Amino acid sequence: MELASKDDAKGRCPACRTEYDEDAISFDAVPEEELAANAQRAKKREGKAGAANANANGTNGIKAGSGTGANAAQSQSRKHLQNVRVIQRNLVYVVGLSARCCKEEVLRKNDFFGKYGKILKLQVSVNRNGSSSYAGRNADDTGSAYVTFYEENDAMQCIQHIDGTPLDGRILRACFGTTKYCNAFLKYQPCNNPDCLYLHDIGRDNDSFTKEEM
Repeated sequence: MELASKDDAKGRCPACRTEYDEDAISFDAVPEEELAANAQRAKKREGKAGAANANANGTNGIKAGSGTGANAAQSQSRKHLQNVRVIQRNLVYVVGLSARCCKEEVLRKNDFFGKYGKILKLQVSVNRNGSSSYAGRNADDTGSAYVTFYEENDAMQCIQHIDGTPLDGRILRACFGTTKYCNAFLKYQPCNNPDCLYLHDIGRDNDSFTKEEM
């Protein structure tokens, strides 16, 4: 609704496009059990990080000049991040695209994703093995795309405008994408790939999930 108000428009449901009634909106407090579960997950992640730091700091027994042992201890301290996925607020994942649209040069145009902002990177794939549960029945050659915007607000507007909208007889679904940590970063080594889109800094805790949690 806040984004829509900037364009002097009213916020709409991304699925049915019905205008939101501001007077009918109410806030329900988060259930205690959900708060407790979130706290437990955060405590679990902190515990893993603490144990990793303890391993990294416990290198006093290593003899000076023992570089291999020191590097092994450092790598161990970030090992718990190998299976962590972090939500990228500038990355949009879209499914339900028709084969007609599954071309980078098409999706970059202003009548597709280009209208929402400047695109840093766009990756497209096509599933030719039959229909997709996202796209509906008989949706052969269903495609998906990862669209990386320069700005987080552009990604948010893209999701709000296209999620649940029809295109070529299918329903598009869009959400934030996730990424993982760069292997070089996990090993305390410099990344030599200037185009690497994996993480090189610790992500925000509330955006980080293990595969099991996701």
